[in-house]
Amino acid sequence: MTKLINLTDLAKGTWSLYREKFAILVGLMALPFILFIISPLLAQTFDFLYLPLSVVLILIACFLMVWTGTAAIIVLRDRGDKLTIKEALTRSKDKIWPVIWVSIILGFIVCGASMLFLVPGLILAFYFLFAKLIVIVEDEPGMRALVKSREYLRGYFWPIVGRYLVIVLVSFAVYFILGLASSFLGQTFSSALGARAGTAILLVLQALVNIVIFPLMMIPAYLLYANVKKVRGDVVVDPKSKQGLIYLVISLAGWIFLGVVIALIVIVFTSAIGGYLIGAFASDIFNGQVPLK
Repeated sequence: MTKLINLTDLAKGTWSLYREKFAILVGLMALPFILFIISPLLAQTFDFLYLPLSVVLILIACFLMVWTGTAAIIVLRDRGDKLTIKEALTRSKDKIWPVIWVSIILGFIVCGASMLFLVPGLILAFYFLFAKLIVIVEDEPGMRALVKSREYLRGYFWPIVGRYLVIVLVSFAVYFILGLASSFLGQTFSSALGARAGTAILLVLQALVNIVIFPLMMIPAYLLYANVKKVRGDVVVDPKSKQGLIYLVISLAGWIFLGVVIALIVIVFTSAIGGYLIGAFASDIFNGQVPLK
């Protein structure tokens, strides 16, 4: 029986695949981050047009982020093929809207569950770790992808989460160090070349850091997913399963809880304001500042 990949082999596999596919993964990630760089630079040149241009560019960049991220998973899935950036984008274009849809469902459920004292949201976020990968690789739609992700983690929750977190934390540490270095260089260039040039260089350096680090966070999740598929075999989700409904109920409970808390805060606040006004008015009457007729 195939065993779950250990942390050492996961790290080696991540680094090996990262080096092998570095050029195409970095090329894909560069597309949205170019727009993220352009947006703040426009603020220095077209002040009166900045807001509408920024909104449009950020929306396009976010869409490209989904598309290129999906294409990156296709590159990892079909790593035996020597794909070009164009071919990867072409193969992934039919997956964009299913990925966006599952992301919306995932965000609604996890955010709603997080309203119930955070822990349920964190647990569900890890349960759904493979949801987007399942949409891309297995063509499973929305809720079925979430349920299937949960089934893949069943019995392997802590080993998978532990391995993933270690790799991600290491990636974040590298990201933090490179981010500090880029900030220092940006300040240095600002002093030497002026604030505008320094800002532009800083934005480019920060974008390069993101472009280089993002694949390091994608690859371990994909390798864990591919490995657990071998360990568990292909998981079949019962179409009549109520598991997805349970997640929605938990999420709705969290959103309702948030609504109740907000309503109570508003009631208490308005009651306090009303009480203060009534008390002030009564005090004025008592002190004779308001004539009684």
